[in-house]
Amino acid sequence: MRTVQQIRERAGEKFRFLDAGADGFAAEWRVFGTQPMTLIVSWGENWEHASASFAHRTPTWGEMCDVKNLCWQEEEAVMQLHPPEDQWVNCHPYCLHLWRPKGQAIPLPPPALVGGGPTVGQTKAREALVKRARQIWQEAKARGAELTTEECLRRAAQEKPPC
Repeated sequence: MRTVQQIRERAGEKFRFLDAGADGFAAEWRVFGTQPMTLIVSWGENWEHASASFAHRTPTWGEMCDVKNLCWQEEEAVMQLHPPEDQWVNCHPYCLHLWRPKGQAIPLPPPALVGGGPTVGQTKAREALVKRARQIWQEAKARGAELTTEECLRRAAQEKPPC
């Protein structure tokens, strides 16, 4: 989880603290139109937590992604939980929560089960491979050699990535 200072810096001038304690804070974040989002961020009892709510509507998936990116690093996984009904707590009809246990990795399903497409990391690796293949083709062309796309990709794939 990011520090309070990092969160404040990322949120910018549209962020206003409402209250703070030893293990968290409440704030308003005005980045979603005119209606402020209320955030409660905490890190007590071995859990990192952020709740987000609007006065008259539930945050969207995209807005919750923005909350995740505000409060946690890119590589950190967080989760929304759907506990058994007998453990439901509902203090606000338009509030959603993000959770992350401290000191534990959240198990994640394989990307193929989620959507079947490549992960961001796989996409970046493919983009780097294509970029290097293009460089190999340009270098070969400058020497007067002709290489096929397949040959350039094969050579790029065989190179060891830089450390």
